[in-house]
Amino acid sequence: MSTHWTQNTLPEQSSVWLRLDIQNATDWTTQNTYQRASIVKFNNALFAATDWNINNCPIKHSACPAEATHYNSWVQVNIENNEPVADIQVTLTLKDDGQPLDNGAILINNVYQGLTNDNGILRLEYPLPDGSTEVEIHHQGASIRQYITPGNAYQFTLIFDDDIEVYTKDVELIGVPDKITPDTDLALSFKSPRYGNLLTQYIEDISIGQVSIGATEYLDELVKLNEHGVLLIKDKPAFLDILTRLGNDQLELCYTASNDNQQFFGKCVETYFAAAKIKLGVTPHAAHPNIDYSSVKLTALHEQSGFSLDLKLDENGKYQSGFIPGGHWKLQAHWRAMDGKTYNSVAFVELGLFMDISLHLKGYQEATSIDSYYTIHAQTPSQPVALPNSTEQAQEAAEPTKELIEEAIEQTTQIVESYLQSHSFGEPFSEAGSQPPRMLFVSSKKGGIQLPFPSEYEYTIDASVKTISLFYTMNTLEFTDVYLGENHTPQNDVWSVSLQGQDGMPFYLQSRGVLSQQYIEPILQPGSRGIMNTSVTEVFNLEYLPPGEKKIKVRLTAKDKPGTSGNHPTNVGAVLIVPNITIDHVKENLRVGNTRYVKNYASIPEAAQLNTFQRTFDLAVSKLNDVTIERVKVYLVPPIGAGDEILITDAGVGSPFVTNLGNDNYRVITTFKQQAISGLLQNAAFHSFNYRFEVHAEKNGTEAVARKYTNNKVALWSLPSHIARFGSRDHGGDGWASKGTYLWLHDNSHLITKVNDISGEHGRNIGHKTHKLGTDIDTLHFTERNRNGTRNYKAMRSDVIKALEGDAVAKERVIEWISNQRAGLALLRQNNEVARLYSGTGRAFSMLPMHWLKTLMLTGQLTANSQTLDTGLGSWSGAKIRFNTIHDNHDHITLDRKKLVISP
Repeated sequence: MSTHWTQNTLPEQSSVWLRLDIQNATDWTTQNTYQRASIVKFNNALFAATDWNINNCPIKHSACPAEATHYNSWVQVNIENNEPVADIQVTLTLKDDGQPLDNGAILINNVYQGLTNDNGILRLEYPLPDGSTEVEIHHQGASIRQYITPGNAYQFTLIFDDDIEVYTKDVELIGVPDKITPDTDLALSFKSPRYGNLLTQYIEDISIGQVSIGATEYLDELVKLNEHGVLLIKDKPAFLDILTRLGNDQLELCYTASNDNQQFFGKCVETYFAAAKIKLGVTPHAAHPNIDYSSVKLTALHEQSGFSLDLKLDENGKYQSGFIPGGHWKLQAHWRAMDGKTYNSVAFVELGLFMDISLHLKGYQEATSIDSYYTIHAQTPSQPVALPNSTEQAQEAAEPTKELIEEAIEQTTQIVESYLQSHSFGEPFSEAGSQPPRMLFVSSKKGGIQLPFPSEYEYTIDASVKTISLFYTMNTLEFTDVYLGENHTPQNDVWSVSLQGQDGMPFYLQSRGVLSQQYIEPILQPGSRGIMNTSVTEVFNLEYLPPGEKKIKVRLTAKDKPGTSGNHPTNVGAVLIVPNITIDHVKENLRVGNTRYVKNYASIPEAAQLNTFQRTFDLAVSKLNDVTIERVKVYLVPPIGAGDEILITDAGVGSPFVTNLGNDNYRVITTFKQQAISGLLQNAAFHSFNYRFEVHAEKNGTEAVARKYTNNKVALWSLPSHIARFGSRDHGGDGWASKGTYLWLHDNSHLITKVNDISGEHGRNIGHKTHKLGTDIDTLHFTERNRNGTRNYKAMRSDVIKALEGDAVAKERVIEWISNQRAGLALLRQNNEVARLYSGTGRAFSMLPMHWLKTLMLTGQLTANSQTLDTGLGSWSGAKIRFNTIHDNHDHITLDRKKLVISP
């Protein structure tokens, strides 16, 4: 490097030359002091300092700190070498308008190469030291893969869809355990299977929530990035407090991050909070007081997650757990004596923070009730979870009318009777057995109920019977405050249904408190006049039991919370049959081909329309040998009073709509492909619905039918027609909304501008990490200078730069933008059903520092390149708003699912 002009002087012969030590070049670092001839690496190139400097970036780039405002103290050093290269030209265009996109970061194999120019073009020589190779050229989520060869020239066009190609594809979120305990120290990072660890510089958004009840907590203030870009919890007590509030159901942690290469990484991962402990003991039967506890089979099933534990007792019959998830657990103990007799115990418990419990081993018919199987010695409850539609303060119980109580009881018996009449079944009972009752019934109502049905019965099953089916239905009046406006706080009535074999083993037991049935199976469904109900069918294979006649006892219980009047009863009815054909299980397929859907969500098209994407369920069927399956029907069943049943599929086995998977398993299309909705169905007519599956078969010339209902599904509806749209449309639609969102948009359209995305069809992924549940809305900024959000944002950015340089007209446009944006967001955050808002923060660009837009929004002022722009609007609160770069080109509304209309 020459210190001044020289002629005919070789570097080694004159002091006017400085030697450049290229081999020892290190990455440019902020706050370092560089002297003339210092060499640094920056953005895959070498630069030499021409003067003393500090914090001056080698080139204009978004990685430069905000205070780096000039760059003329560096020159690029071009090294001549014989390394093989390919000449590459990349043209970046925006799909929405087909025009070139300037200042777009281009990466090759996840390494930054540069920014596109005003014509959307970047030209470069790409080194190929290993010869021909496959490269991936990408901008955000848009990419092209191709083999390139040294010495050749290539031209690539990247068409970028700023709606669905924002996130980098195929990333993994590392560091989220299956269970988060109080001892867990989270350390989260993103990784690519192809490129390894990904550069993370900014936290865009992070939240954790319990999806089943619509509760979400935002963690932005509790986290930080370390020097390696790993996300850490900086306020662990507050984080644990949030996890405790969210409760014991499945949690979903969602994290989005970004970097200066304009990359966004996002992922949602399921986990559980495990902060509970259980101390468990087994009490032996009096006939066998000195048992070997290692021979006791002890299991624990966590009902929310479905995972189970095989527990080992110590020599004293005790077990002490580490941290496990709280919530609903099913505990079972089984022991077989030398004489072949078996002794069992079972307990359904709701584990808070701690429980000390003993299971009592009992023989057949020794247990007088479920409670007699166990004793709880001590327990520490957890903080209650705020459930949808729950009453915040306890109220004095209101008295439902006698007529309403009788209706609920009659409804229970009618549902069982309807099941018996609509199903064909064989004779289950041995001739030696007594004639069983028509059904079993129990109510928590205290006194005044006289029904000709017992609450328990021991059935004698003929030796030839291989399969039995249990059907039961339950309803409760505990939620009439929600639907009838009564002054009553729901109480946690507890009911149970159990089947006990003659060996004493309870091979089926279901017990629930009705409050938990708002978020755990079987989910309560809203019915007429506030009567919440649900029905269950269970099928049991008896072939594994010893041959011969079998005795099976069915027992029903229903109890009010102690100390309450019992005037809001819970009722249970049941029947045991031997079916000719049954649908044993129904499984929802969450992935069809390469498309993944959201569990329990389905889009219902408008009348005369069909679904674009199809969802399927798999049916597992049991039948007698002389039964032939002919057809499968699928009905959409709205809540009571919300419309008639809708036939979706009616097709024979082997048709395009019903696939025989073998071994009596069938895959059935459950969306509107075969036929559209006939008649009138009002848009957003209901929030939830069920599917009813019917398998129609033939036995000796007589029709045999098996029916099974699913749990509650959530309907997604197309947008109200008067809502204006912007952006490009996705295949299958991108404006699917839940009933509550549909009604919110209908009533609050004056609060928004134009809508881009809500949800994809059936909640499928359309390029967003949220937007799955029909309650997230993307809208255009409150000032429109271009119908495309990205270009609208760039127009604003250009005005800010011009205003800083003294352009008075541009300054007025900036003032208008900030004023409109503040006013629009302020009205939205005042809306009770809005949970959170997102808006742009302003990525660093040219003279503009990182967060320039957020700074203008909150302070009304911006200083850049020693120039100050003062809008005169003063300061403003950003409460309820998260500013980040992923929302530079649009605003985002997250609605509160707990406050939206969900009935019917």
